[in-house]
Amino acid sequence: IKLVPKTKETLRRIRPDVIHAGPIQKSALLVALAGYHPLVSMSWGSDLLMDARRGIGRWGAKLTLNRSDALVCDCQAVKEKAQALGMSSERIVVFPWGVNLSHFNSQGFAETRQKLGWGSDFVLLSARMWEPI
Repeated sequence: IKLVPKTKETLRRIRPDVIHAGPIQKSALLVALAGYHPLVSMSWGSDLLMDARRGIGRWGAKLTLNRSDALVCDCQAVKEKAQALGMSSERIVVFPWGVNLSHFNSQGFAETRQKLGWGSDFVLLSARMWEPI
């Protein structure tokens, strides 16, 4: 909450067209408290599924979602939790994980796959940590 005045000042100076922020109770909450629009909040999953169960986490999630113009999330469970916290489904976009394999595939990388010992194995690269929540 101490950062709200500085955030307001910075946003007034920069005047972004849109802010895309997450997780819900951290970055997005700060923008929501600053009253900036349009705000597109993004749930990282655990922020709504775990941290919004009770107390300050729930309060922060409800306030942020109420002040968000839209929410971007990656699964139905997060969408349902956002709705349970009062967000309209019309303001929620669920994007699928994965890539379109007709655009991105391993063709042309046979030599690299062979060097790494992958052969024809299925290979998944993730830019996020996979951890239990």
